Amino acid sequence: MRSPYGEFIAKKIVSELKKMQLIKEELSFKSGVVTYQNGSIHPLTEKFLIEDGINKNQTNRHQARLVDNYPEYFSETKLFIAMTNEHRKILNKKGYLNNYLLSEVANKGQEEILDPYLYPEIEEEIFANIKEYTKRFIYELVKL
Repeated sequence: MRSPYGEFIAKKIVSELKKMQLIKEELSFKSGVVTYQNGSIHPLTEKFLIEDGINKNQTNRHQARLVDNYPEYFSETKLFIAMTNEHRKILNKKGYLNNYLLSEVANKGQEEILDPYLYPEIEEEIFANIKEYTKRFIYELVKL
């Protein structure tokens, strides 16, 4: 998954579904970056994660991973989820051909997810879309 926010939300949703015994499958989510690697989660992302009930200690332990720097980490990845077509092009050039837009795997068509840091006037809507599409994607995976 391209988004640390998406990674944490996906893990939370899967954990909740397992507690309700709605799924038994082992699903693993990892986020990675395709262009620039920050040292930590962006404060805006952290704010939304905390609002969603994610513990700050968890966000502090998150490690950003640039695809180029962790080839072994990403070599086992079955599916890459991108936010934009530009991310997909970069993944394709690097040989990671099993990539889709988050909107595609959520059955919402070919919709790019804008970068919330570049569009602060609609950041809440962008994070809400990531959350909703991630939930739809997981439900599609486990056929709920």
